[in-house]
Amino acid sequence: MTPPPDAMATDLADHPPDPASARPCSSVTAGSSVHPRPVFLNLMRIQMLVGALTAIGHRISGIVLAASVPWAVYLLKLSLRDTRA
Repeated sequence: MTPPPDAMATDLADHPPDPASARPCSSVTAGSSVHPRPVFLNLMRIQMLVGALTAIGHRISGIVLAASVPWAVYLLKLSLRDTRA
């Protein structure tokens, strides 16, 4: 159950937002419809979804498979070589 609107206004007046916790944003001109972007984004703290990890793994495995084709062809050539002379 939500408190009445006057109780919420009193609670906000008692505890104003802390300016030190505000995230730094790039400057945006007045009247612009572009939303401000964060200046720094720590990519190591973002938890990726299973779909994103699967997509990254799929790309990496594709690169490994494509890079190993010449090596596999060379090994096939060695295995089919005639050893009788």
